[in-house]
Amino acid sequence: MNWRCQTIIDQLGGLGLRGAICYTGGQQVTYKDRSDEMTPDPSRIDGDGVHFDTGIMWKVNGKRSQTWKELVTLEPSDTYTVRLLKINTPQQWAKTGQACEVLYEANDVYCDMLQAIAEEAYDTAIKEHNDGWIPL
Repeated sequence: MNWRCQTIIDQLGGLGLRGAICYTGGQQVTYKDRSDEMTPDPSRIDGDGVHFDTGIMWKVNGKRSQTWKELVTLEPSDTYTVRLLKINTPQQWAKTGQACEVLYEANDVYCDMLQAIAEEAYDTAIKEHNDGWIPL
């Protein structure tokens, strides 16, 4: 893992008990980064899914029978975008034409607020899309 992705993890509070990844029941942490030192292109979502140059994504403990993932992307403005996504099944994708649905999105997030916003994204999605229940 390169320094940019490690910095994102550090700003999320790390991988330990005090970090946002643990707070959300995170598992399957993955990352993507540009191979060069150029400024990343803006992230975007279209029917095929999420496109980004630099970011961290992990599966969260969301609604049963659904796959929720949280994504933190580095933007060209040197701020972050935080998204909580519901990943559609192939059947849902064929029906809706969308690979995922955005349950929460925050733009222009500075590094000192990243952990709080990532945790807020999870809390908000649980309240709005799972009646406040966190599955065990």
